[in-house]
Amino acid sequence: MQKNLWHFGDSFGNACPEEHHHIFKIAKRNNLYYHDCILTGKSNLMILNYLIRYMHKMTEGDLVYIHWSFFQRGEYIDDDMDLQSTNIWYDETHKNLHSGSENLMFSHRNTILNYFLNFNFDSTIKLFNWQVKPILDYLKTKKVTVVNSFIEKDPLYLNGIEFKKGSEIILENEISFGNEDNPQYFKNYLEQRGWRKEECCHYTNGIQEELSTIIELKIKKYYSFE
Repeated sequence: MQKNLWHFGDSFGNACPEEHHHIFKIAKRNNLYYHDCILTGKSNLMILNYLIRYMHKMTEGDLVYIHWSFFQRGEYIDDDMDLQSTNIWYDETHKNLHSGSENLMFSHRNTILNYFLNFNFDSTIKLFNWQVKPILDYLKTKKVTVVNSFIEKDPLYLNGIEFKKGSEIILENEISFGNEDNPQYFKNYLEQRGWRKEECCHYTNGIQEELSTIIELKIKKYYSFE
């Protein structure tokens, strides 16, 4: 029976139409059925909720690859009672409000942004220690391998002051792009290699094949494709 590769994350899980994403390439190269579960612009809680929605379909031998998003990206309930990402309001990459977002008619916007930007120690620790880890432990009992990759590990703030380093959030089967003394994460790795020029979604054109080879070797530390 063909095994599955379930791919979760934010827009770093996308490439352009003419060039397949490196995780898709890994799946096809290893005869895994690829499931695109990417949520562009969404928060880590929303990514986790999507994982929960699909985990009943996962079976022994499946591989789950997760691109976790920014720690300062949160979520809120809009006027229609739908869950929305604060990425609508705030650009975590460039650290500024989106153009025009000051005109949105949500009176609670500043309060919500203040919590996720200046108190993200609280939201991040609650999410990863008390929600993410139990779900990953459950998938492990199903003999499903989860490999984790962080786009970035933002500092964790308490009342606007850096309280903990984001690097203190550690998950099992986590891909590393640096070393113990100088941890690096996916966005930094792309930037250092000149591979984040925003030509193919967030990526430089023409790098997905080489990147797939690099990431596949890192995944093999935790998962056997045989």
